Amino acid sequence: MESINSLLNQVITQSGIEYFLFGRDLRILFANEAALANLGYTLEELSQFTLMDICNRHFDKELVRLKNAPPVTEDNVYIIHLSNTYYRKDGTAYPGDTQLQQINHEGKLAFMATVRDVSEREQALDQLNMVIEGGVKSVTGIGTSRLKQWKSVPGH
Repeated sequence: MESINSLLNQVITQSGIEYFLFGRDLRILFANEAALANLGYTLEELSQFTLMDICNRHFDKELVRLKNAPPVTEDNVYIIHLSNTYYRKDGTAYPGDTQLQQINHEGKLAFMATVRDVSEREQALDQLNMVIEGGVKSVTGIGTSRLKQWKSVPGH
């Protein structure tokens, strides 16, 4: 069992996905290496923050739902999926897909967030949209925004 716990600890610590554990008071208790590296903070610095301090969204409604959800069991895990923008120590930002869930931490209610940095996906989508815009413009002579306006005119 100790080797499994050690392996699990290594997987979470070294994962490319960011992991956060925060207590009932919403202060960050733990962040893995990926979170620390991407955000540019030390764990000591992050422990002064809540998750809401480093992202553009306040989770008030979601946290109320999580706090009121039935206790976590093997058969019952309540997960909320969100998209956010996270702010690094240097002032830059990145988009992240977030999963929030309640967990039992040392017999107390706590929360876990996993965050996947989707910067590369967002950049690829932006490039794809530019290619589509260019293709539509070269075929029709007008851009997609003008084409949408034309289609919204009755009779077209």
